[in-house]
Amino acid sequence: MNEQINSPLNDKNEIKSDAISLHNINYVGKINLRVNETNIDLRNKVNDSLVIKSEQNKTLKFNEDFLIQANLPFNKIDKNKISIYNKDSLKIEFKVKLDTIMNQYSFVFEKEEEEEYRIELLPDALTDFYENKNDTLFYKVKTRTYNDYGNLSLNLRNAKFPMIIELVNPTGEVKYTKYALSSSSVDFNYIDSGKYFIRIIFDENKNKKYDSGNFLERIKPEKVIYYPDEIDVRAGWDLVQEFILQ
Repeated sequence: MNEQINSPLNDKNEIKSDAISLHNINYVGKINLRVNETNIDLRNKVNDSLVIKSEQNKTLKFNEDFLIQANLPFNKIDKNKISIYNKDSLKIEFKVKLDTIMNQYSFVFEKEEEEEYRIELLPDALTDFYENKNDTLFYKVKTRTYNDYGNLSLNLRNAKFPMIIELVNPTGEVKYTKYALSSSSVDFNYIDSGKYFIRIIFDENKNKKYDSGNFLERIKPEKVIYYPDEIDVRAGWDLVQEFILQ
């Protein structure tokens, strides 16, 4: 029996509109917000061919999954037509997850240091919303050593849960995110070396995202605080940082 994973977009009658608008809100710096809007015109997509690409180019990090995305909404995947091998041509066990918002499949598997992985997708492994299917696809990615990355152990004092902990680079881009429900010790392992700001969002409504509030309903924005100093994460080092929340 073939193992298939179906997307919620498996009924074409569910779409009543000719277009879909997707909104993505990013937090830039301590005050500004940037809103990105993407419009997908479904009327012109029927005759398009399925184009699939991987998110990773050559290197696969220890704290990320191998990702593929497409120009058209994924509908289903046949896992039996997909294989992952290491450099010794041994098969690697993996799981598949679908992100319907980003239209991405993630391949989850254990990774080892200085290893090479080959991901093979046979024809018809992937089917999009319009029943287009893939041709044979091959991807190769490598891992580095653990010492090529840094580790950050964050100890939170006066923590109020749940909370979102983000590492933001100097340009305002969120690089790493953790969601804490109870533990005041949060670890960011195998992250890129560099300088970061620590941002804490108190998730009062427990929806795992920042809410800016509602003036008419007198709902205040969720509280956001920053660690006062920039931190420096170095490759091959373990940084322990205490953050007293106020």
